[in-house]
Amino acid sequence: MGQGTAPIGEAIETNGQVKEITNCYVCDAAFIPEALDRPMVLTIMAFAKKVARELLNPG
Repeated sequence: MGQGTAPIGEAIETNGQVKEITNCYVCDAAFIPEALDRPMVLTIMAFAKKVARELLNPG
């Protein structure tokens, strides 16, 4: 396995929730569909922050 094992739209929703597992969220590099030529740490941090905000303030 590598990057893209849980791409947005296929395995997870845009809020990071796994489609078929309640209360399970992905906020690591697995949501990125393919490896890019640059470090993705800022993108991963931003997505994790978005997921955290939605968990703390649902709706």
